[in-house]
Amino acid sequence: MRLRALIGVLCGAVLLAQQARAADASCPNPRQMDGFKTCADVAKAEQEGELLVYSTDPEIAQQKLLGAFMKAFPKIKANYLRLQAGALYAKMLAERQGGIYSPDMVQLSDISFAGDFQKRGGYMQYVSPELAAYKPEYKSKPEGFWNWGAVVIAGIAYNPTLVSAAEAPKTYTDLLDPKWTNEVSVKVTISGLQHVTWYVIRKLHGPEYWEKFAVLKPHAFDSYVQQFDRLVSGQDKVVMTAQYSGYLIMKEKARRLNSLFPRKG
Repeated sequence: MRLRALIGVLCGAVLLAQQARAADASCPNPRQMDGFKTCADVAKAEQEGELLVYSTDPEIAQQKLLGAFMKAFPKIKANYLRLQAGALYAKMLAERQGGIYSPDMVQLSDISFAGDFQKRGGYMQYVSPELAAYKPEYKSKPEGFWNWGAVVIAGIAYNPTLVSAAEAPKTYTDLLDPKWTNEVSVKVTISGLQHVTWYVIRKLHGPEYWEKFAVLKPHAFDSYVQQFDRLVSGQDKVVMTAQYSGYLIMKEKARRLNSLFPRKG
């Protein structure tokens, strides 16, 4: 598989999606790079010249990550395939059944998929020198199969120009008010975030919650970028699964647009 040596160079919530096989995970003489250490055979990786990442991140985030990678390794062209977690994991399983090993790495937004893939023997074990900086609870057991480096925080968001603070929903049960009919958005069901939201709220409020919520005819979207764009434009008043990281990205996007096209008056 291409670029096995470079697995672990991209630190964070990156999982190792490689052909399952026994591997020597030890790294007695790591190579010092600019800002990190690696056991990668960099020359071999540069000769192969390509990196493919499967990811659930929206394009703006993934392009930034791979841009940083290609800056560190200009001889390697990095590409990605972006799908929601459920669809991405289903694609990986189907490819493995067919003996296809396309991605060099995969980033999943649902840790249950990561654990399941480990049980299936889906990863090549590689203990990066940088894993020493991770707490034990942030790594697979045994380590070297996957690790996580971020927690997604999500909650309810609303457009303050359309919804007053007094009127805004404070709890998920507040969202069941009929006044939010056709005014609220969620992620699509194959989203890792939406799956967790469904599971947690079902535990808290019972399965009948989602039956009542469905009556509101919520709008479902693939990306939080779409959700926040609609919220800002007023097409929706409330976002049920508002990703905090997505809010920060959209806030920065708005700041840049304002600097380029300042409002008059």
